Amino acid sequence: MGGDLGALTVVVPTRDRPALLEGCLAALRGALRGADRVIVVDSASRSDATGRVATAAGFEVIRCDGPGASRARNLGAVAASTEIVAFVDDDVRVTPGWAEAIAAAFGPEISFVTCRTVPPPHQAAAERPVALKDEPTPARLDAATTGALGHGASLAVRRSALLSLGGFDERLGPGRWLSAGEDQDLLDRMVTSGLVGRYEPDALAWHEQWRDRPTLLRLDWNYGKGTGGRLAKLRRSDRRRAVTVAVDALWRNGLADAAACARRGYRFGTLSALARTAGTLAGFPAGLVLLRPPARGGA
Repeated sequence: MGGDLGALTVVVPTRDRPALLEGCLAALRGALRGADRVIVVDSASRSDATGRVATAAGFEVIRCDGPGASRARNLGAVAASTEIVAFVDDDVRVTPGWAEAIAAAFGPEISFVTCRTVPPPHQAAAERPVALKDEPTPARLDAATTGALGHGASLAVRRSALLSLGGFDERLGPGRWLSAGEDQDLLDRMVTSGLVGRYEPDALAWHEQWRDRPTLLRLDWNYGKGTGGRLAKLRRSDRRRAVTVAVDALWRNGLADAAACARRGYRFGTLSALARTAGTLAGFPAGLVLLRPPARGGA
């Protein structure tokens, strides 16, 4: 499989969120070009609503026989017919020009592109927006880059590079106990293997902020667990990067953030930071066991 390097196969993993999916697909329809393709991967939804929404939008549907966002993304990547595969979550709304910006960002040395992802204008004041990357200028992403490289909510990769690395680690991400971190783990593996990426702010997408406070706290706990699992893998593969990620997770975005929120009297912010920290501390030892490398190869 190969095809036109400028064309995209867009993979949308989803489970039991037909209303969010409908908005995602409507936005994609307005952003894609003639050669682009969309594959909706139904991650074992409990009703047929997901398939009906995708079919009504005119897009292909693949169904997983079990839940798991990483598994769904990998199935979509295997089915892709282009070298560039983009992943879009069902609560993301890409904007016109998104596809062109991604295709243009893939220079000869670029193996992945991360996108600008921000709340939609009507949610600009969202209390704790999640999965954002909002920087004004393009940037090279490699093993020396610190901070978040991007998010799986809006991400494009070379299919050949993704498959050579074993795809997303199916032991991480929604649908697993280590229920996040699968996107950061993939980006870790890409840069530590010597691949180079690019952050492209012109590839703009809106990330709907639909969660209430209890749901956000559960999400923070899950994010923490995924980060702990990610750290368990980095401890084996890149200890220097592991230290940087640990400081960010446990101190800067963890205890220091909790203390700053407490000083301001912002109780929810304190609870969010503590939930992430507790999740990381729980996820790390679990990751040492659950993410043990196989005897040969594997993610």
